[in-house]
Amino acid sequence: MTVTLWPSSPGLTIGYWGNKMGAPQVVNAFAALAVKYPALAAIPITSEASVRSYFTKANCSGDCMTMFLAQALGTAMNARSGSFGDQSVYFDGQCKTVDSWLDIALRTAIPTDRATRIAFKSLFDDLNNTRAIRCASVS
Repeated sequence: MTVTLWPSSPGLTIGYWGNKMGAPQVVNAFAALAVKYPALAAIPITSEASVRSYFTKANCSGDCMTMFLAQALGTAMNARSGSFGDQSVYFDGQCKTVDSWLDIALRTAIPTDRATRIAFKSLFDDLNNTRAIRCASVS
């Protein structure tokens, strides 16, 4: 039996996606991402300035929706490269690909309670900062 642990595919943070290098990419990709992940449509992205503003003002007070969506958008931007989205990570007792976790959180089971939003926000933050726990493969 061989156990293999692959290195994480590095992500870019919401600080990057909100800066002068990342914001134009977010504007260009946002319409397609909002179709793929309907929960992202709640973010008012219309220009580079709106991207910077959203990422700067996002926080986890109240229902934690703005920071949940900010971190999710950052992860969705990172996942546009296949290697990032294809990596398997451990969360909530399960190993799934980043693409699968995004699909669950932003399309099929959008979190309606604060605790679940915080959990997914933390997962996405860990992914964006290359701190998430990778799953090993066994052969």
